[in-house]
Amino acid sequence: MGAATGPASQPLHLAIAHPHLWSPQDPFLYTFKATLIQGKQRDDVTSYAGLRSIAIAKVDGRNRIVLNGKPTFLLATLDQGYWPDGIYTAPTDAALKFDIQKTKDLGFNTIRKHIKVEPARWYYWADRIGLMVWQYMPALSNGHNDALSDADKTQFRDDVSAIVKQLKGETSIIGWIAFNEGWGRWSIPAAGELAAQIKQLDPSRLVDARSGANCCDTKGDPHAGDVYDVHDYQGPGLPSPDAERAAIDGEHGGLTLGVPGHVWPNTPINPYGAVKDSDALTDGYVANTAVLRDKGPSVGVSGSVYTQITDVEGEHNGLYTYDRKIEKVDESKVRAINDATIRAGGQP
Repeated sequence: MGAATGPASQPLHLAIAHPHLWSPQDPFLYTFKATLIQGKQRDDVTSYAGLRSIAIAKVDGRNRIVLNGKPTFLLATLDQGYWPDGIYTAPTDAALKFDIQKTKDLGFNTIRKHIKVEPARWYYWADRIGLMVWQYMPALSNGHNDALSDADKTQFRDDVSAIVKQLKGETSIIGWIAFNEGWGRWSIPAAGELAAQIKQLDPSRLVDARSGANCCDTKGDPHAGDVYDVHDYQGPGLPSPDAERAAIDGEHGGLTLGVPGHVWPNTPINPYGAVKDSDALTDGYVANTAVLRDKGPSVGVSGSVYTQITDVEGEHNGLYTYDRKIEKVDESKVRAINDATIRAGGQP
């Protein structure tokens, strides 16, 4: 408990002697109540906030991601947030909650929100259920980076600043991703410049300057931000931290299983690794993740992102079908290997 008073025009500082920290294992949220008094008039506003820290620290001589001061393996799924009955818009609040809850049920502790800013309720559920979030910035047009005008770049920088300011209060967001692979990135130094812009706005979170430094358009490591990030299909990738940054595998997996009657019709499918049935998908996922469990600690990798939680129109590599009606893997086996991987990665 704590309280602070002061003039409405000045910030207030509230001291909590023994803070109860937020984590995926214990997503505790404080209730905050602000009261504005003028004469006999009174206005009350109630909200919530979690208290937690996220940082890079030396652990056994290597840079690692630490949550609340403890080395933590950020085991994530890629989450694009598409819906067959709304595309970018979920049909209900319960639907927003479903994806986050199922991610937690499967044993993940992190989500990589891919190329999308969600409604406030999505982040509410991530805060409440207890999932860390890598928030990726929506990309400029892919494949035409050399045609971007100065006005395009300025608008993009302004939009990134607006996103950071809008979402800065969300407990679940532990890091920002400036660029994905080479999408919309007009130069290698641009990733470092945008990372510095984000870090100045929000020094309390991690910044991944470029997810997939080894991949695709305009390959190259900007040597900036807090995280060195590679993409490796099927992988997983096992990057090592460098002198300044922790390391993660920003995308891997992508094992494909289409379920008849639950796929989007008449769309080409990305050529990920195909499996024959649910048992094969489960076994493939377990074998893939076991590499992170067994080899990740020795190289000091701090996290991974499996592609992906649900199918979308042209990708059938989800752990759920696009309509969320079929769970394509054995949940107990997936959770077991996920729990073991997080434990091996350092989280007590």
